[in-house]
Amino acid sequence: MQQFMKAVCLLLVMLILTSCGTPAGSTVPETTVETKPTIQPTTNPTIQPTTKPTTEPTIEPTEPPVVLHSGLREDGTFDEGTLFMGDSLTHMLVGSYLTPRKLIGDAKHAAMCGTPVTVFFDDAYQMRNHRELASSCSEEYKYMAFYEVAAAMGEQATAIYFMWGTNYDPNATADTYIKIVEFLLENCPNATIHMQLIPWGKTRYRVTNEIILEAYTHFKELGEQRVLLIDTHTAIGQNPIDDVHQGDIGNGRWYKALLSHAEENNLVQ
Repeated sequence: MQQFMKAVCLLLVMLILTSCGTPAGSTVPETTVETKPTIQPTTNPTIQPTTKPTTEPTIEPTEPPVVLHSGLREDGTFDEGTLFMGDSLTHMLVGSYLTPRKLIGDAKHAAMCGTPVTVFFDDAYQMRNHRELASSCSEEYKYMAFYEVAAAMGEQATAIYFMWGTNYDPNATADTYIKIVEFLLENCPNATIHMQLIPWGKTRYRVTNEIILEAYTHFKELGEQRVLLIDTHTAIGQNPIDDVHQGDIGNGRWYKALLSHAEENNLVQ
């Protein structure tokens, strides 16, 4: 009986082992871990930068350089673009010195003795070629006021020699000269305006020359290149006739001052 029981127990143990274990000789299949395919990061295709059409920088047009004229020719005469304006001093320079010596060339002139600078815009002062009135002008400017002569020259004018002030007028100020020069610049756009100091004399030349210098300084401060100053006061010196009019000696010095002025400033001839 005991033997039978041992056999039964052994049989039970074997059955239990068979149900719980792996049969001998069999293999346990390996568990495979599913791996997802590696996704390579995509890179954007190289995008070439768009080249915008380059535009040329805008170049502002430059103003043509200012050309300054003397009106002088190589032979020492004056061309047809030259205009002399003033009172008796200019009248004598043209009539008593430049013309007899054939230095006037083709220059124009408008001068009237006894006139102060304040008559420039006055229609009552008309040009004549009349000895009694001590007035002289180029023939085409007869019966014109001073301002009309300048306007008639217009674009033809290249050099305007302007001396005025020997006949003192207490009403004349720097503004008087400024307005005249502004008129000349506007109406004669190609002209260089040569302001001139009045020479030594018994008139109030110091006051007048201070006014002329003030007017000239005004244009220099504005950067106006077309306005120049000639120190004819120093060049002419003391007038030998009547402490007002310069005579041949003074006129000769005046003419030489114009030549030196042109050379020193490299003015176009």
